[in-house]
Amino acid sequence: MINRLDKEKNDELYEKAKSAMVTWEELWEANKPWAKQQALLKLPFPIDYAGEKWNSIFYMKVQHEGRIVVVPMWARDEGETLHFCIPPKIKEALYAMIDEEKGKDEDSAAS
Repeated sequence: MINRLDKEKNDELYEKAKSAMVTWEELWEANKPWAKQQALLKLPFPIDYAGEKWNSIFYMKVQHEGRIVVVPMWARDEGETLHFCIPPKIKEALYAMIDEEKGKDEDSAAS
């Protein structure tokens, strides 16, 4: 059963949480030693999505209409195995990029 807060308590909780949020600068400073590594953020508890549980989130750069867009994605980290939850439209874009790269490699090899 979910315990509903009255509006006043909810507003207090919201303000406290908002005041505790880190800035991008604080986040950057705290993580400088890992600046060049890929970021996999562990969630405090698993999230159910698409019938599966996901315990992490990562951000992927995707080219869309001529520009790079950063998109959040669910992941499940099982130690030695990492599973990604990639939406169908993103998969299509990735396959197109792979095909394009293969075409370039084949053209280079033919030259």
